[in-house]
Amino acid sequence: MTEINFVLAAKFSASLFTALSAALVLLILRRSGHRPGVALFAAVVYGLATSSWSISSQSLWQHGFAQFWLALGLWWFLAN
Repeated sequence: MTEINFVLAAKFSASLFTALSAALVLLILRRSGHRPGVALFAAVVYGLATSSWSISSQSLWQHGFAQFWLALGLWWFLAN
């Protein structure tokens, strides 16, 4: 029973970090001056049509964390 809880927690947190990275990509595109529709389309493509959904959101590997921190760093860089 406990092993199932760990697997579910790992999948949830991996999905959360992947979704947060997609949200940051949307904010980055909006901040860089793209129209809202274009920015949303590009963020959806990033989130669903790349390895973000198929690999990063399925288990706790380093990919989701790396994507999140890279997106956060880029967002911070553009903010300053």
